[in-house]
Amino acid sequence: MLSTVKRIVELGGNMTEKKQDLELMQGYIEEYLFVDKYLNEFASGPASDFGMSFDQWLILTEIAQAETLLSVMDLADMHRVTRSAISRQVAGLLKQDYVYEEDDMADRRHKTLHLTPKGSEVESKLWDVAQDRFKGWLDVFGRGKFQETLDFIRDFEEKIVQRDRWGSRIKKSHEG
Repeated sequence: MLSTVKRIVELGGNMTEKKQDLELMQGYIEEYLFVDKYLNEFASGPASDFGMSFDQWLILTEIAQAETLLSVMDLADMHRVTRSAISRQVAGLLKQDYVYEEDDMADRRHKTLHLTPKGSEVESKLWDVAQDRFKGWLDVFGRGKFQETLDFIRDFEEKIVQRDRWGSRIKKSHEG
């Protein structure tokens, strides 16, 4: 890696401002690496105790809390991923007897997803764990700080991710 001073010289311009920008960027990279790992562990840790991923737990939760019956296609739309990506997640849940499929009486080609008693029990346990962990975060930071953070993330998604060419590529890969 090039040193900060060398990078500033290459970029030209105001040394103080460029140095601050590079230090900010480096700080972002360092925090992203650590926080991303923590958030992944936060998300997947409890679910992995039951042999599933965080995404699979989300599927269980969405089925449990849905006001209408959900299909694989409904879940793919909700997660902004392909039908095949959700199908792989659901296949694991079917194999572990956490969910089952049922033919839609109006259209036999259409199947809805339901929790098994085992799936309902696991989803409820994991929901409680997630709520307890999140409450701990709220106790530390407060609701206002979390709302500000959520607002920033949504703003970032709208102004950067949706308009950035990499964001467009990611979106397209999930739509195809």
